[in-house]
Amino acid sequence: MAGRTDTKHGGGAAAVALAVALAVALAVVLAACGSGGDGSAATRDTVPPNVVPERASAWTSITVTSADGRRAEVPTTMFSKASPLLTGRLFDSPEPLASYGLDAPAATITYRGTNRVRTILVGKVNFDGHGYYVQRKGDPRVFLVPADQLEPLLDLVR
Repeated sequence: MAGRTDTKHGGGAAAVALAVALAVALAVVLAACGSGGDGSAATRDTVPPNVVPERASAWTSITVTSADGRRAEVPTTMFSKASPLLTGRLFDSPEPLASYGLDAPAATITYRGTNRVRTILVGKVNFDGHGYYVQRKGDPRVFLVPADQLEPLLDLVR
């Protein structure tokens, strides 16, 4: 019959070809995540630590400061969005900090608790807009944090 596909023989080959094409596309996207390089500087074999592993209750205040000096206290109702601060990807041996916008951070987030302070430097958004490059002050590693977690905090100083 004209116009019909023989699903018994021809349809299977098309499905396999489609599956292979999708797998290759996924591999390309995953390889490109992060800085856009070859990914050799990133840790892939282990689950990366969270940038701020402590729970929201560990903090007495969280402050966001923009590069131009605007400052906002994070309302306690938002602490659970700010801590723990999750890591999507960790770069143990990062490229120069300018590659991530961390040579001149767009913002800092300071977490204060009893006997502890954590300062997080916020760089630029990654290539697809789904993450921000951040760095713990004093830590040479670079972390990729989900944009949907950081943007409510950054909106306080925009």
